[in-house]
Amino acid sequence: MILRQTTHNDELGQGKIDYDWEILGVPRKDKRGKFVRIGCWKANHWFYIAVGKTDKLTLSYAKRRLQIITMKPSIFRYIT
Repeated sequence: MILRQTTHNDELGQGKIDYDWEILGVPRKDKRGKFVRIGCWKANHWFYIAVGKTDKLTLSYAKRRLQIITMKPSIFRYIT
């Protein structure tokens, strides 16, 4: 499952840009619980997020984090 983020990038004159965020690798565990790496090659950015019961729930955690990080309005969609 992929989380697609569509943003408007008017500074560069490119219009809309789509970023596909996906779960990379297998879940790992530390003293605070399980976590997994989320990343996007086009954005050249990766981060770790807590693992949910399903992939969609895990990506919803990533969506919340991306809404905080991204300063521009974005549209998020789940792609299976």
